[in-house]
Amino acid sequence: MHINLLAFPATLMGAAVATPIQDPAAAGLTTNSTALSERMIHGICGAHIISKDMCGDSGVEYWVTIRSFEYADGTKWVKHPVFGHNTCDWDTDTGYLLATRAGERVKFEFYTDGHGIASSWNSNDAEGHFGHCGVGDWTTGPIDGCPAADRYQGMDCQFIC
Repeated sequence: MHINLLAFPATLMGAAVATPIQDPAAAGLTTNSTALSERMIHGICGAHIISKDMCGDSGVEYWVTIRSFEYADGTKWVKHPVFGHNTCDWDTDTGYLLATRAGERVKFEFYTDGHGIASSWNSNDAEGHFGHCGVGDWTTGPIDGCPAADRYQGMDCQFIC
């Protein structure tokens, strides 16, 4: 089975907004490649991301954490939300997810094991290269000056893995 690359972005965008895809095979969104790991189940993976803005020694600082990762087979891994200053990553047995803060948005890249970027997208874009996030509201408005209370924004992302 193969992915129809022209039809896939619209399918993914609709799925990301409506509900997570529980069975990528039933949706026709899986692929098979002998070049990738035997352990890897192809399809749509998901991640819950939290952005955090806070006052630091030199002003407003941007932080991000990957709170959980869900494999295409529905297996979900949750880790303690340790925030990384500007970047956070998660090394899985299907690949490597990198989240990088850039002001209000988060840039994502998912690398398959030894095979380059499988997905890349931004949290504030309606389009991406095989990835999309449903983004929640910030807990408060922008931090205009310090000291100020921390603010948080959650997002649920889905992408090819």
